[in-house]
Amino acid sequence: MKNLIILTISFLLLNHLFGQKDTVFFFNEFDISLNRTNVSDNNTEDGFGFGFGAYGYFMDKKKIAVSLGLEFNKTNQLKKLVDDSHFSYSTNVNYCLNDLSIPIAVRLNFGNKTKLFVVFGPYLDISIASRKKGTRHMGNDITKYVDDVKEGFGNVGPYLGVGLRIPIAKHELVLKCDYKYGLFRTEDGYDYYSNRYYRLTIGFKI
Repeated sequence: MKNLIILTISFLLLNHLFGQKDTVFFFNEFDISLNRTNVSDNNTEDGFGFGFGAYGYFMDKKKIAVSLGLEFNKTNQLKKLVDDSHFSYSTNVNYCLNDLSIPIAVRLNFGNKTKLFVVFGPYLDISIASRKKGTRHMGNDITKYVDDVKEGFGNVGPYLGVGLRIPIAKHELVLKCDYKYGLFRTEDGYDYYSNRYYRLTIGFKI
């Protein structure tokens, strides 16, 4: 809750600071997304998730545009074995991670009507209400469980994407694929998890 309050206040301040005179609504682009994690190793399997976002773009009719966004991304990954303590371990643990994300982007536009673009910049993830589900082994006791995930602050890192802006009347259809690379890993019991993922998005610019 504390993180959510800080996020809301920060976003309102940024809205006031960067608000455009020709509109009273900060966001002018919206999307939904499908994602797949990129964290697989000998003990980890990737999974699918989804998300949605809203963005405020500035100078978007120029070749170089900048934006501030707010996203929700739900990602999934499966750990085959997790050490919970000296006396127990878990198997087939699915991590369902929910993140509020604040991306800051630079978008390079190419073309006149239908535009090809490259977008890149940093992002901050704030983890909220994430869960893990697995089977715990403690001696001869075997139990299935659902627990909260140790969240920390979330994650931070760079992202990079490419896409198309397709005119529709006075608006645009925006198709994009991007990659988010979380720089940090979070400890969970005697183990840890990371979060990096690809996204396919479809959006609409008003």
